[in-house]
Amino acid sequence: MDQRLLRSTEGGRDVASFCCLQFASKTLPWKQVQGYELTRSSFTRFITKKGRRVCVPQKEGWVQKYISLLKTQPQL
Repeated sequence: MDQRLLRSTEGGRDVASFCCLQFASKTLPWKQVQGYELTRSSFTRFITKKGRRVCVPQKEGWVQKYISLLKTQPQL
C-alpha cells in the first residue's frame, strides 16, 4: 500500500483513527517526510521515513508545499 495515502473526512473516505500526540514546532526536513494524512481537525499528520507521525497546522505554508510535492511523486 502506498505510504502517501491521503485520508480524509470528505465523501465518506477512511479517516485516520488516532489522535495527534506529537506536534512539530518547526518545519520538518523534507528528506524525512514519507507521506501524510489529513485529520478531522485543522492539522496534517506527516509520516516520517522512520514511521513517526507528527501533526502540524495545515495553515503553515510549508505544509501545503509538502502536500503538493507528495501528490506529484509517483506511487510505489
